[in-house]
Amino acid sequence: FTFLFLWAIFDESAKKDDEVFRMAVADLNLNNEILETEKITVSVEFVDGNNPFQAVQEACELMNRGILALVSSIGCMSAGSLQSLADAMHIPHLFIQRAPAGTPRSSCPSTSHPQPDDYTLFVRPPVYLNDVIFQVVVETNLVAFDCHWIIINEEISDMDVQELVMKSIGRLTLVRQTFPLSQNSSQRCVRSNHRINTSLCDPKDPKAQMLEITNRYIYDTVLLLANTFHRKLEDRKWHSMASLSCIRKGSKPWQGGKSMLDTVKKGGVSGLTSLLEFNDNGTNPNIYFEILGTNYGEDRGRGVSRLGTWDPIHGLNGTLTDRKLENNMRGVVLRVVTVLEEPFVMVSENVLGKPKKYQGFSIDVLDALANYLGFKYEIYVAPDHKYGSQQADGTWNGLIGELVFKRADVGLSALTITPDRESVVDFTTRYMDYSVGVLLRKAERTVDMFACLAPFDLSLWACIAGTVLLVGTLVYLLNWLNPPRLPMGSVSSTTLYNSMWFVYGSFVQQGEFVRERMICFVLKEERRLKSEKRRDIENKHILFSFVMHLLATSLIFLHKSGSVFLSCLVYDAQFFFLTL
Repeated sequence: FTFLFLWAIFDESAKKDDEVFRMAVADLNLNNEILETEKITVSVEFVDGNNPFQAVQEACELMNRGILALVSSIGCMSAGSLQSLADAMHIPHLFIQRAPAGTPRSSCPSTSHPQPDDYTLFVRPPVYLNDVIFQVVVETNLVAFDCHWIIINEEISDMDVQELVMKSIGRLTLVRQTFPLSQNSSQRCVRSNHRINTSLCDPKDPKAQMLEITNRYIYDTVLLLANTFHRKLEDRKWHSMASLSCIRKGSKPWQGGKSMLDTVKKGGVSGLTSLLEFNDNGTNPNIYFEILGTNYGEDRGRGVSRLGTWDPIHGLNGTLTDRKLENNMRGVVLRVVTVLEEPFVMVSENVLGKPKKYQGFSIDVLDALANYLGFKYEIYVAPDHKYGSQQADGTWNGLIGELVFKRADVGLSALTITPDRESVVDFTTRYMDYSVGVLLRKAERTVDMFACLAPFDLSLWACIAGTVLLVGTLVYLLNWLNPPRLPMGSVSSTTLYNSMWFVYGSFVQQGEFVRERMICFVLKEERRLKSEKRRDIENKHILFSFVMHLLATSLIFLHKSGSVFLSCLVYDAQFFFLTL
């Protein structure tokens, strides 16, 4: 036997891809109709789906062993790196996009614009969900009604659909990818692909139901490559396997890569995903969606039926106009819970042994809806006659509790919409606003004439005023008792007012003021007097300055500014001793 090496790189979180990949190879090796004297040998490496460096490193190691084609099922980030490597080394790269579990698939940014000369082939078709959603919304007239509808991930299974429909109350519209097969799908798979596992071909088989869409594309990818190898061998255009080095500088790409790529593009197989083939850009154009919807009946909307299909060529197939939300609840009986409150819900008649009759504004709205949509209803009052609030244990009482525990289908009352209630039940669009409101008188703003005193506390202002008065008086007394007198008329006479104004101007450090005779005297006598009298005058002024600083320091201490008081006290001591 001649062994053909087929390498694959899968996401480490998707072990089932490896299982299906090896199953497909085993099915081919058991059959001689495709590869008569050749056997396929596989090697699988697992990487982090979003680690490009690790993916390229593993791919380079596989190329060193000899490679014909590379199959990968990883995330978009790693796929972009493998695409660049495949283009550089001329290795056909068949990429099956894998989306995170439970999330809708989106197009890979790095691979969104394939070119004809790219060596990466996109096995899984592009995402068309936006086109499908748009046509479904238009055809089913969903935009004309205030209703809830859901677009499900394309990989949802039949079991998941049934579970979702059973848990829901409202209308659902489901979109998922489907693979059209003939009625006798098992025999067709065996005949066309020579030996596909028949249980996987049967859509009703539980094993086939457990397969993810990615698994189906991996199975068909192996079949496509096997048919490609078979055609190359029949045409005698086989190229030896490439043993390439990614790290070595000047390494040449595989000479047979272009021929192998063209053969893959020209081929096609019919397998688990219907028809797998590629166009000139290297993408698979064959994708089909089916639209499922809930149908209302005696089971109150718990049934689901197929509304139509969609494909890129024909668009939406089947008419959905009959499924518009108009008069489609015939025969449905809804259980309605309410709370009595005039004038919305009132008891109009209460005859012993007969059901109560209700009237009011909300009852009129309910009757109008019942006549228009065709449903019937049974109404009852909440057992505790409460609207509903969340209890300490997390449960709900009242009307909301009846809905949460599914004892009622609809709640009807003059109910206030709150965030807590919206988190557990769905509200319709409000049809009436309660007009009673709360009005508050706007507070009047008063103008304070003493707003300029706001920066300081009242006690500090008192200290400042006391300092100005005390220091001004001392300046006046010292100026008046000063023995040396200047000639009359040389300096203006000093008054108590001028002394106060002098101290205030010194405090605020602005404004013009009359210089005191005492200060002018010191400056002039400093040059003129050479006798002992000059020393006496200087000592008086030094003592006066020290007393002023000590007084200011005491006022600061009274105002409880400890750090400032300590610094001022040290300054006074230094000043006093330096002048001795």
